[in-house]
Amino acid sequence: MRARSSAASLLAALALSLLPGPEAPSYILESTGAIRILLGGDEASFGLLPEPVNGRPVINISLGPTQGEGALWLFAYADEVLRPGRFQVANWLPEQPFAGRYFHPCFVAGTVASPRGFFHGETGWVTITASEQGRISGEFQIRARGFLASNPDDEEQWVTVQGTFTAAGDSTVVSSASLTPLVIQ
Repeated sequence: MRARSSAASLLAALALSLLPGPEAPSYILESTGAIRILLGGDEASFGLLPEPVNGRPVINISLGPTQGEGALWLFAYADEVLRPGRFQVANWLPEQPFAGRYFHPCFVAGTVASPRGFFHGETGWVTITASEQGRISGEFQIRARGFLASNPDDEEQWVTVQGTFTAAGDSTVVSSASLTPLVIQ
């Protein structure tokens, strides 16, 4: 009898371990143009900025800010539900609440100790493929303009940044009741 219940418990544990769980945070991005980089890792998170912009809360999807050879930040207003869809990139967030959802990307190539360039998204798109409590997944293709660290006066350098991500909510999501509904369908 004990052997059967142990075997049943073992099979149940095995079955549960095979069920798909939430996808771990991850990202892959590639930059071409003025700077060519291929990056990936598990440092993908999102949360609220500490201060509103134009009186509106802002969500920040952050990919690789401290561990990689570059980082991408995707900013958008967080005062409406973040649903799956394809959204335009702009080099600023529109002030008018009725303007619709836009993402403002910032791409930094290199590290703090060895910067290579800084770029603001001008055109492109961000697609949110899944949005649920504590997790956002998506993909992006961004054309960005900026400068190389070797010549900061020339702000006409261009890169194309594309990739995918699954980001986990950070401590602002856990502690902020106001954001939780924004990332649930």
